[in-house]
Amino acid sequence: MSGRPLRGIALVGAAFAGGLFAGATVVQQAHGSARDAYAGLDTLARAINTIEARYVEAVDTEQLLYGAVRGMVQQLDPWSTFLSPAEWQGLQEHADGATVGAGVSLSVDEAGQVRLSEVAPGGPADRAGVRPGAVLLAVDGAPVTGEGLDRTAARLAGERGSAVTLRIDQGAGPEDRDVLRERYAEQVVLAHVDDRGHLVLRITQFSRSSRAQLDAAWQAHVEASGPPPALILDLRDNPGGLMEQAAAVIDRFCGAGLAVESRGRDGAVLDRLETHDDPDDLTLPLVVLVDEGSASAAEVVAGALRDRGRATLVGRQTYGKGTVQHVFEMEDGSALKLTLGRYHLPSGATLPDREGLVPDVVVPTRPADAADALRADLRAARLDPRTERELLA
Repeated sequence: MSGRPLRGIALVGAAFAGGLFAGATVVQQAHGSARDAYAGLDTLARAINTIEARYVEAVDTEQLLYGAVRGMVQQLDPWSTFLSPAEWQGLQEHADGATVGAGVSLSVDEAGQVRLSEVAPGGPADRAGVRPGAVLLAVDGAPVTGEGLDRTAARLAGERGSAVTLRIDQGAGPEDRDVLRERYAEQVVLAHVDDRGHLVLRITQFSRSSRAQLDAAWQAHVEASGPPPALILDLRDNPGGLMEQAAAVIDRFCGAGLAVESRGRDGAVLDRLETHDDPDDLTLPLVVLVDEGSASAAEVVAGALRDRGRATLVGRQTYGKGTVQHVFEMEDGSALKLTLGRYHLPSGATLPDREGLVPDVVVPTRPADAADALRADLRAARLDPRTERELLA
């Protein structure tokens, strides 16, 4: 969970760092008051000065300080962290649901060919006429065969405004497509229809466009095929994201009530996100797929929909990450991501670390797809008659 930068805290952070540069001044101030809670800064300042003066190689003082703060924060919990300016900027772009690149995802088919498994709609490659499923033969003239997907992905990456040439085969033989790397919106909601006619909406993360993309996918399906008999929300391998967007997705399926509440020290309520009555709420039968990769905001969505009586959970136990982080931006562009509280589901339950949600229907191994999961396991669940009739007919 991120919030507005707190400049007051940022200034304190800057002053703290500045004091460390002074070395001897820090020592004098630390000894000047027996009541000073930060007297241990004497040790920190002496360690920094010793490293600067005696380490075998010259050190970057800024990176040394960043490392000291990062080590301090790591003592708190697995989720609190300190971010350098570059890391903080990258996190913000990720939360925006946007990135810089060619706008493609890679996979290897059964024949060992590298394919463009996904092409971001409206992204750079899409505008250059590249279509999903194309075989990727070379990047900037260098073949991709045998080099590994990580290496190929690294060659596709680059600065905004730079060009990359993709040699592809879209069924008519090899051709070159020049793609200009740009910032594009990531497709975080992917839709398909299973062999029973159920609409499957996969949300890969909760970015600022998740609810809008879900609405667009639903509308496109209804316009093309009419309302489906049931809907499957696939949150497998979804690491979370923006809680406001998670609540907005919950709101799409529920009337008025609680989506999630966060509570901090001594049980103080930090935030409360609610759903609202809407005549366009989706009331059709709903199943949510989860696994050990479903975390944080994804767990809140799954748990809230179950608590509110809207969904049956199918899959494997989720990751278990139910803490609230707030980002405090520092004056130099770095940021402190600090745990302030825990999420509470509508039932009042929390998500203790590494103790995730147990699905209503446990699937011991990963199903090939959502349809297999439903056919194999939903009959074991205690479903209301309408849900069972719609999903298993």
